[in-house]
Amino acid sequence: MTDFASMHRRLRRALDVSSLLVLGALAPACAAGQEQEPDAKSKTEVVETEVTKVDDTKLDDTKTDDTKLDDTKTDDTKLDDTKLDDTKTVEPPPDAIPHPKERSRPTCPTTQWCAPRSLVESMRTEFAIASEDVEGCPRVVDGTIRLDAKLLEGHEPPPRGVSQRGSLNVDTTKAKRTEGDTETCCYDWTIPCPGGRPLLIDGRPWIAALRAGHGWSARLPELPPSSALPPDTRARIGEQWLHDALTEHASIASFARAREELRGIGAPLALLEACERAAQDEVEHARLCFGLAERYGGRALEPTALPEISPRSADPREVALDTFVEGCVGETIAAVCARRAAGEATDPVARAVLERIADDETEHAALAWRTVAWLVQREGPRVSMAIAALADELRPRDAELPEASPDAAWLLDHGRLDPRALAQARMHTWRELIDPLLAALGGPTTSAPARAPSLRPS
Repeated sequence: MTDFASMHRRLRRALDVSSLLVLGALAPACAAGQEQEPDAKSKTEVVETEVTKVDDTKLDDTKTDDTKLDDTKTDDTKLDDTKLDDTKTVEPPPDAIPHPKERSRPTCPTTQWCAPRSLVESMRTEFAIASEDVEGCPRVVDGTIRLDAKLLEGHEPPPRGVSQRGSLNVDTTKAKRTEGDTETCCYDWTIPCPGGRPLLIDGRPWIAALRAGHGWSARLPELPPSSALPPDTRARIGEQWLHDALTEHASIASFARAREELRGIGAPLALLEACERAAQDEVEHARLCFGLAERYGGRALEPTALPEISPRSADPREVALDTFVEGCVGETIAAVCARRAAGEATDPVARAVLERIADDETEHAALAWRTVAWLVQREGPRVSMAIAALADELRPRDAELPEASPDAAWLLDHGRLDPRALAQARMHTWRELIDPLLAALGGPTTSAPARAPSLRPS
């Protein structure tokens, strides 16, 4: 269960920006009389990883060296003597960035897409946790691959604006076979929680591609998952941890961009420094998730470079709206999902990783709420009314929850939430945290947050 009351108290404290108001008022004047700060890409940080205890074992104390906040490389001789070379940026394919621009909703959405084998076969990717097919279907498909127009004739294209990888929904696909359909493959397209602050490029969450290698995998305790874990479920868990690793990796660049956008509007130094610390946190989150993906999947994969990104609008209103979407909504939901998953996990390694991520994501959510509160105080109704309107658009509507996955209990044991649990987390987070905090921006909340019900199927 998630203790919403304690999270609410932490995030509510973040709305007190009295100390930032004086600093924020001085920042533009000070910046005008100083030499412009070097671009964030020229800065390096050394990240010390604290030791996380797992019962009597430890997650190895590791370091990342020469870390750039937006295009990170790690040097970990315990894992591999190979250094990642992310000095070259890889431009995304022209058809991979959607148009027109629109605000994405980082709310753990899950969309199902079904297509014939002849179509999904052309989307097969070699960089997956499990390579063997199930019911004649690839386990993972790549949504960025350009598809032949003839293959798409008469079929829905893969979902846009949700994820770049689809994972086979074995249950739905097997149900198709039971109905006599021997050709259809069904996939889930989702942004799993936790996932860090999304990197939105033209309104779409962006993640890096994959390549073979374990330079990004943290060394975890030599404690394998339960031998009773079904192989299909284990592969699914590994694929979900891999997707989390990619979204955490993208968050490094997202926080670097956020820092530059805040610097551009004269934000207080405290907010800029908090963005740098958050980016460092995401480095470690990515490494831990890549380590878990390798632990469950038995295959070492690492990210390629992300496309080069630049700050977006210098309009404080737009900065506030982007922060609300990516941080107040995205990071708050990610923190709740991580905390719920940690509370349910029985695997000690997964639980320790999730506890670390949950604590950090709560602080990242607090940073977002503090930033928005500062902008509301500085800019007034122009920002507060825009955020209220955007919240009305993003707020989840009442809808029937998806059925619990048959392996939901196994997923919970290993720190994963099934689609039903994710949908519950999203709704509860809005009701118990986001809406009360929005009310607190203009006055006290009217109700106290409550504890959420158990996630385990009855």
